[in-house]
Amino acid sequence: MRSGFWTPRLAIDFKASDDALLFASVAQAKKPGGYASIGGGTLADKVFDEESMKIYEARAKTEWMYNRLQVNVAAHFQDFAKKQVQVVVINELTGLPTTKTVNATKTEVKGFEIDAIAAPNDNFSLTLGYTFNYAKYKNFKDITNPVSTVTRAGNCTVTTLVTRATTPTLPALEQNSCIIDYSGRRLEGAPKHNVQLGGEVRGDLGGGT
Repeated sequence: MRSGFWTPRLAIDFKASDDALLFASVAQAKKPGGYASIGGGTLADKVFDEESMKIYEARAKTEWMYNRLQVNVAAHFQDFAKKQVQVVVINELTGLPTTKTVNATKTEVKGFEIDAIAAPNDNFSLTLGYTFNYAKYKNFKDITNPVSTVTRAGNCTVTTLVTRATTPTLPALEQNSCIIDYSGRRLEGAPKHNVQLGGEVRGDLGGGT
């Protein structure tokens, strides 16, 4: 599948003072579509569309106490269209679970972050960071039938899926599938809160070390 993209980005910054820099940007991002390598089904069943995302960001970088303290804050909003998501389906030829890429109609990620670096003296520094992310599917329904996925589903609409047997002499297999509505659910691998803490000590140990 061949695709062409235009991914513009506009950024502007303003130096409010010698100790404060304000920054804002808006960008468009794309991820190519493709074909899911699963057995059975039509070509249309295997195609997944390109992923598109608009990214908005505002950031402020500040310095305090004669540069002994740096505090940075930022807010971000990511608006996904047709986000590519890995789901588990049954291979129609083998009857075994396999992964497939599908498109979620609409997804949003918004939040803010703050990080600080404090250096009370030349030998010690401390860093602290916190990120809040509200990352959820706004509109996404998936059809799946592995037992583990159906068991975890809180809102399952049961439907029947007919799969072809592994050999022509065996009859087709009927399996219950589950239509799961992920709308309003949090994205996988996107924690709501993230805290980072670190420090560094520097100094002479003696003997030239």
